Amino acid sequence: MASKISLEERRIGSAETATPLRAVSPRAVLALGATAIVMLPIAWSAMFNSYAFYEDEGYLLVTLREWARHGGLYTRDFSRYGPAEMFFFGLPERLLGAQFTFTSGRVVTLALWLATSMVLGLTVLVMGRHTMTAVLTQVVSF
Repeated sequence: MASKISLEERRIGSAETATPLRAVSPRAVLALGATAIVMLPIAWSAMFNSYAFYEDEGYLLVTLREWARHGGLYTRDFSRYGPAEMFFFGLPERLLGAQFTFTSGRVVTLALWLATSMVLGLTVLVMGRHTMTAVLTQVVSF
């Protein structure tokens, strides 16, 4: 005779059936941090020692600077990029008076590049619990 199971008990992902996230090993997080530190000089060299003919870096920096100084995105200043990017990257100049230069643009790009690979590595670490797989994900996504 089959027992009756309520609808609440059948729900997938309910609090009773979900497995709690276990704590991530601090050594694994340190391994990801060490990998980011090792990748930093490689990224720095790639950012500051090469130039691709298709770069739109100057266009983006001028657009950001003009938007931060005058506002009027799409009315005064045309941009192929959306307002979210202008707001996010233009905020430091508006709030702190920071200047947009090629160096500052590249440093921000470098920080985002390393942070993205680190977040992907942490995601794999949390989901899979394998340090080497997480480090490999971080390196490959870099």
